[in-house]
Amino acid sequence: MVKDDIVFENIMENLRLTSNMCIENVIKLLNEKMPLSIITKAKICNYFYHYCLKSLKLNTQDIKFVIKKLPIQSYYNPAENEIGISYDFVEKKGALKIFDLIAHELRHCYQEKYKSKTKSFNKSEPITNELLKTTSDIFYIKFDNSISNFNYYITSKNEQDANNFSNEIIIEFLTQMYNNKNSSIKTKKFIKKTIKYIDKKIAHQNKQFLKAKQNISFSFNTLQSKAKNIINDELQYYSDYKQLKNALSKLEQLLYIYCDDTITNKLVQMGFENNDIKLLTMTVNHPSTNISKNTLIDYIGLLINNKINNEKMQRYLSNWNQDSINEALKSYSKQFCHHLIAKNIEDLEK
Repeated sequence: MVKDDIVFENIMENLRLTSNMCIENVIKLLNEKMPLSIITKAKICNYFYHYCLKSLKLNTQDIKFVIKKLPIQSYYNPAENEIGISYDFVEKKGALKIFDLIAHELRHCYQEKYKSKTKSFNKSEPITNELLKTTSDIFYIKFDNSISNFNYYITSKNEQDANNFSNEIIIEFLTQMYNNKNSSIKTKKFIKKTIKYIDKKIAHQNKQFLKAKQNISFSFNTLQSKAKNIINDELQYYSDYKQLKNALSKLEQLLYIYCDDTITNKLVQMGFENNDIKLLTMTVNHPSTNISKNTLIDYIGLLINNKINNEKMQRYLSNWNQDSINEALKSYSKQFCHHLIAKNIEDLEK
């Protein structure tokens, strides 16, 4: 069979599968005496994907899973809510060794969908050496070779949570298959071997985590100092040229490492002076910034004046709790009404 002719869309359709059905179907496939084909491996991955969806209370609209021809091994696209894996990679690695990638990325989708929205007036997240992972799946900031930014990525709370979920759900899935009455001797041997592989992976992750924490304790002060200097350079560049030297996403990442009220106030001031909605949105929504009620009211007013609808506004304020948003909207409405009344009186007096 020519690989380019393999069509996976039928395998990946939104089937009404229960958790037990996923287990039973994978056992049937593993019990087959024939070597597993790429199609069979893709089916096994698909059943595990649906099993994880059930566990996380997600559905195929929250995040899609596809296996297709790719120039890379895999990807996660949060904008399209899609996990993609190369079928060459599945064929080479086998189905069960891809489970980790599937479960890990689905957990990140769960974190995003059900994240707690804690941002409110005059409140910011404390900056510690255990940095919060944001929407991006990569938390690398290039400084120099003396600091391993990968350490901050693998010790982040969301990354640890995704690792733990992946390990637990895979062992749960394999154990249920092992204990299933239809599981053959051959399948049981294969499952036991896979569980040993998972146990070794967990041990390696634990060693990697402890080493990263040690490296962080030595490098964090240096990292904060460098981040502060780069941020101040960006602010000066923006003041001179009305644009950032680097991508806005880099500034956003830097603020997770260092941020104070002076920096926040400067960003807010520059954003309003230049009608820079992107800069303001990043600043107002960032967990590390301390935003006043008046600033949020002014920001909401700017969005309304630029015809940003309510749905988009909610996305722009994705870290804010709804009570604070509603309070600011109410205050803006009052101010707007008072402004209209004052203007009408002024017009009448003329």
